[in-house]
Amino acid sequence: MGRAKVILLIEGNPNDEASILCALKKCNIVNDVVVARDGARANDYLFGRDETELPQVILLDLKQLDELKVLRRLRTDHRARRLPIVVFTSSSEEEDDLGGHELEPISFVRKPIDSEQFFETTRRLGLSLQVPKEGPRD
Repeated sequence: MGRAKVILLIEGNPNDEASILCALKKCNIVNDVVVARDGARANDYLFGRDETELPQVILLDLKQLDELKVLRRLRTDHRARRLPIVVFTSSSEEEDDLGGHELEPISFVRKPIDSEQFFETTRRLGLSLQVPKEGPRD
């Protein structure tokens, strides 16, 4: 079986980063997580590698202009435009700002993180869920 694909988390707030990583663990996600704490680091990670090394999904907090630039570049780059992107948002206004045009992500997750919504989003994206091992049979 191949190695689990990478999740790229673009998050500049250490507390939110910890919450998201905790939510991934609670959802039994076994993918490796690479954290980019700003748009420049995310661009370096995404566009400094071969297309076959791109992440399986991007989790993105759009709190800063840099992150919006990353989203624009992803949606216009031929190698990355189809990558699934989950945007963390704290308001429906942010959803409205992105909805209905080429920047629209695949999903929105509200902050603070709603664990049921987050689990459903990760399930729909087909992330590598950990399968519990069977114990000894009686």
